[in-house]
Amino acid sequence: MTLHDTWAEIPDTAALKARFRPVFDRIAAGALRRERKRELPFEEIGWLKQSGFTALRVPVDYGGAGGGDLRERPAGSDPAPLSRR
Repeated sequence: MTLHDTWAEIPDTAALKARFRPVFDRIAAGALRRERKRELPFEEIGWLKQSGFTALRVPVDYGGAGGGDLRERPAGSDPAPLSRR
């Protein structure tokens, strides 16, 4: 499932928190155990993929939600990093 299957447009912050909070909580629940055992979170990354989180900023044409940069920019601002100017 991709995010654009569920939403026609990128939702507001509250909707994003509601959708992904259970996944984040599930990941956080095992964080200390993983840290102590020095385990990498491969399964947890899979949960993020399944939830659609990793497709949030991917263009719709490529199977994502089309979010791009989810932060709003002032009109006329240049999104390029300062180091590239």
